[in-house]
Amino acid sequence: MRLMMNDENTFMENFSTDEKKVARKRIVGMILATDMAAHASHINVMQYKVKNKNIKMESNNGNLIIDQDSNEAEKFTSQQQFLDFLIHASDLSTPTRKFETLKEWTYLLFEEFFIQGDVEKSNGMQASFLCDRTTTKVANEQPGFCNYIVIPIWNIVSTIMPQTEVAYLRAQENVVNWAHH
Repeated sequence: MRLMMNDENTFMENFSTDEKKVARKRIVGMILATDMAAHASHINVMQYKVKNKNIKMESNNGNLIIDQDSNEAEKFTSQQQFLDFLIHASDLSTPTRKFETLKEWTYLLFEEFFIQGDVEKSNGMQASFLCDRTTTKVANEQPGFCNYIVIPIWNIVSTIMPQTEVAYLRAQENVVNWAHH
C-alpha cells in the first residue's frame, strides 16, 4: 500500500488525501475479503440485499443500484460489501472456467497444498486438511467444493449481474465434469 500510495507509482496521483484514504480503505477491505472465513457472511449479506432489492441491476441501462435510499455512511458500507463480495467471488472463479483450464489450475493449486503437507510431515506433523498427497483425491474433492462454495456465490453474482450467468452455468457443468474425471 505504501508503494501504491506514492504519487509516482499510482493511478491516484491526483487524488486528494481524503480520496487516498478512501481508496486504501476499499483496497484493504477487498484484500481481506478473499479470506474464506468470511464466506458465509458474504453470502448472507448479498442474499439479504438481493431478496430485499437493496441491490439490483437496472435492466434498461445496466446500472447497478446499491442501497439507493441509504445515507452516505450506509452507502459506503453497502458499496464496500458489494466490492468485497465481488472480489471474493472472483477469487473463487476458477471453477467457472472451461474444464481443461479449471483442471490445470486445480492441480497446480493442489500441488502447493501437497508441498505444504510434505513439509508438515517432514517436521513430524500431521498434514493439514487436503494437503496429504497420499490420501487426497483431487477430483473427488471438487464437486463438493463447487456445490457448496462456488455455485452459491456465483448464483448470487448472476442474479445481480445476469450477464455473468455463463460462469454460474459452467460451474454447474464442471461438477459433472469432475464426477467423470
